[in-house]
Amino acid sequence: MLKASLMSNTNSITRKEGEKLEVLCPTIYEWKVIRKIVELLNPFEEATRLLSGINYPTIGFTYPIMYNLRERLETEFNLLETSEASEYQNAILENIIARWDFPQILCLKGSFFDPRFKSLDFINSQETCNQIINQLKEEYEILKQDNTARLPDHNDTNESTTMGNFWKKKNAKITAPIKDKFQHYLNVTELPALEEYDSFSWWSTNKNQYPILHQIAMKYLSIPATSVTSERLFSDAKNLITPQRTRLDSFLINQLMFLKRNRNYVDIFREAE
Repeated sequence: MLKASLMSNTNSITRKEGEKLEVLCPTIYEWKVIRKIVELLNPFEEATRLLSGINYPTIGFTYPIMYNLRERLETEFNLLETSEASEYQNAILENIIARWDFPQILCLKGSFFDPRFKSLDFINSQETCNQIINQLKEEYEILKQDNTARLPDHNDTNESTTMGNFWKKKNAKITAPIKDKFQHYLNVTELPALEEYDSFSWWSTNKNQYPILHQIAMKYLSIPATSVTSERLFSDAKNLITPQRTRLDSFLINQLMFLKRNRNYVDIFREAE
């Protein structure tokens, strides 16, 4: 109705808008295909949002997301109603999956230190799974030896409180050291894949129990999965350094960028003491 109304208008400009709409207006069949394409791309949009987060580690998500995405596409979008839509599906699947070019070993090590995916059960190859665990165990043993060599010899009995010294025998049972902390971490029940089980928070809570594993975990979990964070930083810099503000000092720019990125943690408007 809108198209017909515009094209029948006596105003030439309005009539041209109607002609443009006639060219752009999809048919019923084309709208049907578009709906299928939107439905197909929705999991990719969800995956992109997860991998673009800045408030949680993303390196451990890469391969779990990829395997889950492939499984969803193969099961939920296996049969589309039209052959043309199926061709769209196959083309999108082949092109986008092919672009997932993450370093596999590095990403899987990140997944190991995420308590939601540490079992690596999404990997079809048991050989690859064992390879990751063995490499991390070797790294753990090397770091453990280095830390043990640096530990000073001291007597803890002098530092004990009166109550701690009195209940020494009872406390010894409670705080019995774990012989193999690496295996103990492996045996801990895997957490559900929910937002509240953030891997940084989990390691912050358990770093005293797994001090050496915590060091290795921070090494891998601090790696961003995508370049989204740096791209956002470039956009912020572009908004800050305008043609009207070309004489800003580099130190001032750094300070302003820092305050913008950390405004949730720094009260920049508090009164001077």
